[in-house]
Amino acid sequence: MSAQDHFIPQSTDIFITSCPKTGTTWLKALTFAICTRSRLSGSATSSLLTKVPHACIPLLENNPMKRDCAVPLWYFISELERSRNVEPLSLEEAFELFCSGISSYGHYWDHVLGYWRASLEFPEKILFLTYEEMKKDTAAHIVSMCSFEKLSNLEVNINGTHSLDTSIAVKNSAFFRKGEIGDWENNLTPEMGARLDDIMEQKLKGSGLKLPR
Repeated sequence: MSAQDHFIPQSTDIFITSCPKTGTTWLKALTFAICTRSRLSGSATSSLLTKVPHACIPLLENNPMKRDCAVPLWYFISELERSRNVEPLSLEEAFELFCSGISSYGHYWDHVLGYWRASLEFPEKILFLTYEEMKKDTAAHIVSMCSFEKLSNLEVNINGTHSLDTSIAVKNSAFFRKGEIGDWENNLTPEMGARLDDIMEQKLKGSGLKLPR
């Protein structure tokens, strides 16, 4: 609410508007490296070597699905709850909430559709990019400094912490899980996967958007 009331965007501002655990950490690293490589030269690289990407590009609200999204989000939220000494929800409970669109960030498919339609209306301003596209064509979307393997194995991202707000510090390692496509099969049942497929079909019907399964 404070950002809506007081933040004045500039024409050169870049917003990363991905849902949590959909490749946000990786996308932040890529965006930071691309935007600063000519201006900061070596210092941009050193920033990613010593800081978690979330410290390089902070959350706007903290600063004065598909199936592969549900599982990483559950792991991440569970880590946050444990750090607060709160018993995490079971995967089954979290799955039901995800399917119902009950989360701090709203319904995943509504978020995706909103930006998909906006990208069709303003293609010169909005880049709609899927995690699968980034993984499939690494030469076009990644630099070696920002590879998942490189970032997840940096000392700062193995042992460091990052404060999301004044009340909690999260282990940087929690921002890096596997970075693999299709890992949902190791956590969700086939019935759960089919249910999410049905929801995705219903939500995206008629939009022209076809997300990878």
